[in-house]
Amino acid sequence: MGKISNMKMRVIFIGIIVSIIGILFYCHKSFQDLEITKEIKIILSFDDIDKKIFVKAKSWGISGNHEEITLSERDKTVPDKKMDYIFYTSEIFYKIESDGRLIIYAPKASVSEPLKKFKDVVVVINRLTTAEEIKEYNKHFRKYGLEKISIYYPEKSLQK
Repeated sequence: MGKISNMKMRVIFIGIIVSIIGILFYCHKSFQDLEITKEIKIILSFDDIDKKIFVKAKSWGISGNHEEITLSERDKTVPDKKMDYIFYTSEIFYKIESDGRLIIYAPKASVSEPLKKFKDVVVVINRLTTAEEIKEYNKHFRKYGLEKISIYYPEKSLQK
């Protein structure tokens, strides 16, 4: 009788372990399916110097609360903090000027500048410091001669 009880306990224990592993695998797969990624790609052309800057605006996470806009000299999938400008925000404003100058307006706390600056395009970052200033640029960016890059509505981001 002792052997049967011991054997039943082992089978029950193994069954519980297999069930826990199955539940964990199912939950992990379900959370991966919930992770929403939204990505927008734009190319900024500097015709006077024949150069391009590749822009990727991306949001991800279960609630979409991770936001990143990357400016790079090359079209790549993973940003490089040493070589790319990264903005941890949902929107930035910009203006392309002659002689390869790119003027960016972005919230101060969102800016991550690369160690190695772009070779041909000069990027000038104007840091927006207050909520009122950010709201003003968001509302009147066209009045200032700027364009918007946004993760929210790409079709409107580059309209004139």
